[in-house]
Amino acid sequence: MYNHQARSPRPAQTWHRDGCSRHGHELNHLQVFYYPQDTPLELGPTEVLPGSHFLFNLNKFMGHYRSVAGSTLTAAPAGSIFITVYSIWHRRPASTASGIRNMLKYLYWRMTPPERDWIVEPDFDLVDLNDLENTHYQGALSVPE
Repeated sequence: MYNHQARSPRPAQTWHRDGCSRHGHELNHLQVFYYPQDTPLELGPTEVLPGSHFLFNLNKFMGHYRSVAGSTLTAAPAGSIFITVYSIWHRRPASTASGIRNMLKYLYWRMTPPERDWIVEPDFDLVDLNDLENTHYQGALSVPE
């Protein structure tokens, strides 16, 4: 676990993926961002670009991007966590407040391939979900006319 501490105010960081990021469509590496304090926009909460883990790009070619359409700022109250795929594009945006922003980051790396470990019900029919209310509640949830 590492504390990404940033003294504000400060300019925006460049977009990047963290070192050792691997490109691929499998979800084998998770990254968790934890804010131990309130982190409003003025303190420069981490900005992420959803879906960017599907884009292959080297960090040296990402630095020239500034604002990217679809990016999301993770401003949140103390105690909040954000779970992302490890190779997501992210950055610390510009901050305008005076103070220190703490953000703890830790990682989960899958060590073995996933195996099916959930219960299989042989009499379950997915088609039943289309008529769930009537099947399970015999019309008790129907709207009166």
